[in-house]
This record gives sequence, structure tokens and C-alpha cells, in this order.
Amino acid sequence: MLVELANRWFKRFSELHPGVQLSLTAPPYAGSLGTKELIRQSVDFVFVSRELKPEDLEEFERRFGYLPTSIPVAGGSYRHFGFLDAMGFFVHPDNPLSKLDFAQIDAIFSRTRHRGAPEAIRTWGQLGLGGEWANKPVRAYAIQPWNGFEEFIRQRVLSPGATRGEWREDLHYEKLVFPLASRVANDRFGIGYSGLAYIDSPVKMLPLSRDPADPAIAPTYENVAQARYPLSRLIYFNINKAPGKPVPAALESFLQFLLSREGQQVVLDQAVFLPLRAEQAAHARELLAK
Repeated sequence: MLVELANRWFKRFSELHPGVQLSLTAPPYAGSLGTKELIRQSVDFVFVSRELKPEDLEEFERRFGYLPTSIPVAGGSYRHFGFLDAMGFFVHPDNPLSKLDFAQIDAIFSRTRHRGAPEAIRTWGQLGLGGEWANKPVRAYAIQPWNGFEEFIRQRVLSPGATRGEWREDLHYEKLVFPLASRVANDRFGIGYSGLAYIDSPVKMLPLSRDPADPAIAPTYENVAQARYPLSRLIYFNINKAPGKPVPAALESFLQFLLSREGQQVVLDQAVFLPLRAEQAAHARELLAK
């Protein structure tokens, strides 16, 4: 679907600028393969529907002395299976927990606790639950690294700023995302995360907040489409741009088109991925200007 979206963008941009020709390689490079071609300078840009791997970034920085510029150009889907769906944390339906913030998630799933939690969270009582839940263990289910889903959670939740979070070694790992919901549905004291399109068992989805003082936002379609939900995902346009130097004029024109109302209308017309909100597009333009 990303290839189809890119071709729709190319077609519309060519209609507006007949002298410009844009095309994808055949087959199109994806993810790390695309980043390697960007390092080889055999392509001008790479669309990637996930965050770049740390190894990709390290290799790029070794070659050029700076990191690639990753500019968001569209939102991921809400819960389209296999198309960059938003992600969520969930517990067993019996669990009375009503919400989570990123520091709590970090204290449950990581061994680094970069978000400042004073101690690791290992019992439900540490999350404010009383009665029979107070001393019960928190059994955390996760996706085995490396995987695009776990990398997104690691970067978005466990790695504030320039620090990289590390997972606990004793998590209940699954190689694939598919079993996570069923594992928690069958474990009264379990907690896990998954893409929303992979929720195929009766679990309780939790509203989330980045900071404890922020309101917790539920993973509804409206909240994901409005970019309010904190685990919504993005499609990135990756380029080799030296800091403080402009990109070629034709490439900048294409990027400005992608971030324009007309470019985002192409996303809306495709009806799979979600268009950027105005504030997201404004932030993307700021990245282009750096």
C-alpha cells in the first residue's frame, strides 16, 4: 500500500510539474535495504513505514558524519492489518487498571528506566491496585527484538531524548506479534502490547499518556486520526541532508507538495493511511529547514 501511495503522489506531482519525473526502483527498496541505497547514494530519497534501525543510523553516520533526515509525510493506519497500524497496551479483562503513562510502561518493560521511575514495577500494587491485586506479579509480554513493532515502542516509550532504552531480560517474549493478545487474554496478571489490527482476543485496551500529569487518551479511531493518541505511527521520507544545507530545489518542491493540503488529500483519497494534522505538517517543515 505504501508503494501505491507513493505512485499516487508521483502521479499528482507530475501533473502539477510536467518537467519532473519521479519513479520507484523495481522492486522498491524497503526499510533497511532502502537506507543502504541511500548510503550508497543510488537513490535520492527513501519512503520507510517505520523508524530506522539503530544499525541503519550508525552505518549512515559513519559514512557521512551526520544522521539521515527523517521527515514524517503521512500517518500510519488506524487498524489496517499490516499497514502501520497504531499500537496499544492491554491487560486481562478482569484487571481494574484504568490507564498507564510512559514512565510506568518504562518501569514495567525496561531495565534502564530512562523516564525516571524510582524503581522497577513488578506488582500490580505498585500501579495503585489494591485488594487481591496488590501483591500479584505483573507478567509482561513483549515482542522479541528486532522487530518494527518493538523498535517503535522502544524509541517512543523507553528512549526519551538521545538515550536508548533496553528491555528487561526476563520478559515473556514472542517472536511474532500475532500471539500477544491471546497470551494476555489467558493470563489474569498479564500485560502486553501489539498493533491494534492484531487484537484478536478479549483484552482490555488501556488509555495512555506520555506524562503522568497529562490526560490518558484511549486508542480510538478519532484519537488516532487526530494525532492525539500517543502511539500513533508515521510514514517517513528519508533523505541525505547535511545539517544547515538545503536540499535540491526539485526535491524540496516535492517534499513541500507532500506536506501540503493537496499532498495530504492524496493520502485521504487512498483511504488506508491517515493524513497528517496541520501541526504535524508544520513540524515536518521545520525538520526540512534545519
